[in-house]
Amino acid sequence: MKIEHEFYVGLKDIDHNNKLTIKAFMSFLEDAGGIHSDLVGYGLYDVAKTKLNWMIISWKIKFFEKPMYNETIKVVTWSKSIQRLYSYRDFEVYNAKGDLIAIASSKWVLINMETKSITSPDEKLIDAYKSEEDSVMDIKELGKLSEPNNYTNVVENNITREMIDINNHVHNLSYLDIGYSALPDEVYYSDFNEIEIMYKKEIKFGEKVKALYAYSEEENAQIVAIKSEDESVLHAIIKLK
Repeated sequence: MKIEHEFYVGLKDIDHNNKLTIKAFMSFLEDAGGIHSDLVGYGLYDVAKTKLNWMIISWKIKFFEKPMYNETIKVVTWSKSIQRLYSYRDFEVYNAKGDLIAIASSKWVLINMETKSITSPDEKLIDAYKSEEDSVMDIKELGKLSEPNNYTNVVENNITREMIDINNHVHNLSYLDIGYSALPDEVYYSDFNEIEIMYKKEIKFGEKVKALYAYSEEENAQIVAIKSEDESVLHAIIKLK
């Protein structure tokens, strides 16, 4: 089962070049996935009944063309596979002319909201999503990201209320804001076309975290690790190319 939804690129969604920001783009993808869950009975308003909610653990995104201000784009999404521990959701994004301008894959776990633990989906849930075999990435699964050996910039961030989501921890898109805080100016204003994020450990309101930046020559990528204040806990890794 594939669902599609159109999104308008407004002023709040663009960068200094009038292009759609990565954060705004990911919010469109997130909303499209939420619409799918709403349609099949496992959305936000169903949590009180099902006691189940989805939590993302990985993103991989590739742009062929960045949408601009005042454009309308169409997001097509589907459940690619629902396994015992992980679920995959893929996306295709088209411009108004019907050209494919971006693809994305995401990896999720199902959370039992009563026990706050990962749970396996039952047959009823699996049947409801009607997974498709189509895959946008030439990979079987989203792999783990590795930390660099050394970092060249470290920035401390305070976790504020506006970063917190309905599950009382930092929203997955706010990790981008934390990660970007450590980018040097010449990198911050770059036009990234490939993005990967791996989430490891939730962050709560009031905590302090560090964003640690390094450039990887081997991968030709900008990498930011988000860690606890004492650097003992890895919360996420972001890779930008």
